[in-house]
Amino acid sequence: NVTIREISDIMHRNKVNNLIIAHNHPNGENTPSNDDDSFTKALVMFLSLNSSFLVDHIIVGEDGYYSYRNAGRIEKYKDEIRFYCKRILRILHLISRRE
Repeated sequence: NVTIREISDIMHRNKVNNLIIAHNHPNGENTPSNDDDSFTKALVMFLSLNSSFLVDHIIVGEDGYYSYRNAGRIEKYKDEIRFYCKRILRILHLISRRE
């Protein structure tokens, strides 16, 4: 298993801003696991905070592949991040008005 830190180090060393990751499951399935979902969401968040982008996360199986991008999930994760960032900014704004 690779960590977000390892990916970040590789991207930094190679001056990469956009990333596509791919892997397979030992059982040959191309359906994302809960771990795949959690990792992808965390990676999208981390890269967004560092002005980088996850273009796609592809899972290769015996009968084809699954693409987070084609399934709309990367954009969904980005939308969630934007939503929470706006909420945080709104809260900070309200706090600053109280002071």
